[in-house]
Amino acid sequence: MLLPGIVSKYGAGKFVDIFVQIWSLGSFESFADNQEMQGVGTFELQFWVHMDDGTKSEAAALMLTNTKFGFIAPTVGMTLTVQLTTVNVDSVTVLYSNIGRLSAVSIKLEINNGYRIVEPTLNNFLSHKTINFPTNVLGIFELRSLTLSYYNNYIYAGITPVFIAPQAAEFESVAYIQ
Repeated sequence: MLLPGIVSKYGAGKFVDIFVQIWSLGSFESFADNQEMQGVGTFELQFWVHMDDGTKSEAAALMLTNTKFGFIAPTVGMTLTVQLTTVNVDSVTVLYSNIGRLSAVSIKLEINNGYRIVEPTLNNFLSHKTINFPTNVLGIFELRSLTLSYYNNYIYAGITPVFIAPQAAEFESVAYIQ
């Protein structure tokens, strides 16, 4: 739907690789009322079609400028995941097209409106891309209960360290002679 010219140029059923280059990422904020973080980024997307002869052909390249995104980072135990809550592209520039004329305005609308449709599927995919924090530090501490709390313009991250007492077998008696 986003780039219908791919099917007419290359045929149906072709695999398409999408490469993402992040040009800028910033303006991060956090909000206490909805426990959400937001940021703004500029991204380049390249669409490469797999050809029957094993090569790849660049079909199109787009620049998504000032894309606002919102996300949360749920934690369970010592595992963190990311879930998107909002995506809103401010502007699209067509950098390259080998599939005919592309309308930057139409693509922007497709992305902004299409996000709401793909959000559940995308977040299901992201839920399996976990960030696991260590639970043991040099055998001295066990780390437990990773928590994130969002406040207006700052985030509190907490981890509970638990001291691991040495076992009696780890000590060796040494006679001290004066």
